Amino acid sequence: MRQRKYTIEELIDDVSMPVVAYAGEAKSFLREALEHAKVGDYDKADQMINESRMSIERAHEAHRGVIQYSVMKPDSIKIPFILMHAEDHLMSVSSELNIFEELINIYKVIDKLNKN
Repeated sequence: MRQRKYTIEELIDDVSMPVVAYAGEAKSFLREALEHAKVGDYDKADQMINESRMSIERAHEAHRGVIQYSVMKPDSIKIPFILMHAEDHLMSVSSELNIFEELINIYKVIDKLNKN
C-alpha cells in the first residue's frame, strides 16, 4: 500500500494545531497555579507551574519542525494564519509563565510576612 504524500499546508496544520493545544494547556495550568497560590497551596502551585513548563516545551518541540523545514526550504513556506495564531499563543503563554511565577513568589513573600 502506497503512503499518501502530504502538502506543506497539511504539514503546517499538523504542527500548528498541537502548538495551539499545548499553549492553551499551559495557560490553563498557569491559571490553576495562581488559584492554588491565592489560598496558600504553594506545593500545588509549583506543580502546576512545572506542568505548564512541560506543555510549553511540547509546543516548542512541535514548532521546531516548521522552523527546521523553513530553514531547509525557505521558498516553500507561506505563513498561514493558523501558524501565526499558534505562534501568538506560544509567545503569550511563555510571557505569562514569567509573570505568573513572579505573582506566586509575591504571594509566598506576603504569606511569610503575615506569619511573622
